[in-house]
Amino acid sequence: MLAHGQGDHGGRYAHVAERMARIGLAVWALDHRGHGKSEGKRGHVDDFDDYLADIGSLIRIAKKDTSAVKTFLIGHSLGGLIVIDYAEKHGDELAGLVASGPLLRLRMRVSPAKAFIGKMLSSIAPAFSMDTGLDPNLLSHDQKIVRDYASDPLVHSRASARFYTELLRAEHETIRTADKLLLPCLLMQGGADGIVDPSATVDLFKKVASSDKTLKVYDGFYHEILNEPGKESVLSDIEAWLSARI
Repeated sequence: MLAHGQGDHGGRYAHVAERMARIGLAVWALDHRGHGKSEGKRGHVDDFDDYLADIGSLIRIAKKDTSAVKTFLIGHSLGGLIVIDYAEKHGDELAGLVASGPLLRLRMRVSPAKAFIGKMLSSIAPAFSMDTGLDPNLLSHDQKIVRDYASDPLVHSRASARFYTELLRAEHETIRTADKLLLPCLLMQGGADGIVDPSATVDLFKKVASSDKTLKVYDGFYHEILNEPGKESVLSDIEAWLSARI
């Protein structure tokens, strides 16, 4: 199961799905609510657990459609946070997870004004949204990736007040309850990530209780390690890790 990042959509991970299919995996992906081709106000969610419910629904659909006996989650950025949160709460459903640049703590600056407005309006006008201010140049050193992202009609740069406060809550709780993560996990992080804080991934890794946990930090890589010029090494690491556990 592939889970994409904030403002993103599942279609940008077709190359990851194709690579995983080479080792015999059935790959499923979704567009989170408020993203891509899914319904909902762009960048808005009422409750972070709604994202988890959608992942759960996708797992049930996939299991009906395939004969697979093991389920792995792969999530990037917001998707990385979602799959870790899901695994902490529903680990008995899964065989393992891979999280790429999980959105555990922002490194990208949120202005005090935006943060104040988001917290103030979360209860009284939860769907009120603002531009995230994300700089596409922080995604990858590959300028084609940057250009394609900026011109992609399914990509958006909106975040609602409720999304912001739910994100903060989920980040805090996911790190706090990392000792509930008992299944095999591969955490992957770009060392030069300017969007999420690499140290948060390291902090989570130290707290994870699983006896089968691996941390990979790619020096000099930007946020989208799966779309960097050196992505072949990242994909090979994922393939090797999964191959050893399927």
